This record gives sequence, structure tokens and C-alpha cells, in this order.
Amino acid sequence: MDIVRFGRGNRFSLTALRPQYSRVDLTQVRRFDVPIVFMLGRHDWHAPAVPAARYFDTIEAPSKRLVWFEQSPAAPNDRTEDRRRQGVRHPEPDFSLDGVTRPF
Repeated sequence: MDIVRFGRGNRFSLTALRPQYSRVDLTQVRRFDVPIVFMLGRHDWHAPAVPAARYFDTIEAPSKRLVWFEQSPAAPNDRTEDRRRQGVRHPEPDFSLDGVTRPF
């Protein structure tokens, strides 16, 4: 039942917000003052892998990490098998700006 509600809520949000998010162009933003993590699926149609990786390469941030999900489209968090195969449970990049590492 929850998966049905999740799907309905997701569809509602995407439909309602599309006019706004379809006009956002982050390619002009190159500097971030916060740590950045990109989690990309090789088969994602919404954020195609090659352009997303190229954009990632242009970003300046205190810390950044790119995590690839080779067998996943969008939402690799829903692909438990893909995460297990790749040994990824959750990313733990080093965001130790003050010398203290904190899990992400």
C-alpha cells in the first residue's frame, strides 16, 4: 500500500513542480560552499551519465564525490541488489573541513 501512495505522491510532485524545475539551469553554477555528492546511475534518463559527470568535473567544492551505480537507472537507492554488488551501503566521503570526519 505504501508503494502505491509513494508512486502517486511522486507523480503528483513531478507534475506540479515540472514547470519550475524544468527551467533551472545549474550548469552556470560552478562553486558550492558545501560538500557535494553525485550518485549517478549509468542508465538514468533524467540525469544522463555523461553530461552529469562532465558537470561534476567543473564543480568546485570543499569536498566532492561521484558514486557510480553501473546497473541502475534513476534512484539507485531502490536497487538493493545493485548496491550490494558494488559494496555500497551508504557513501562515507571525507567531509572533514575541521579535521573531524563525519559520516554522510
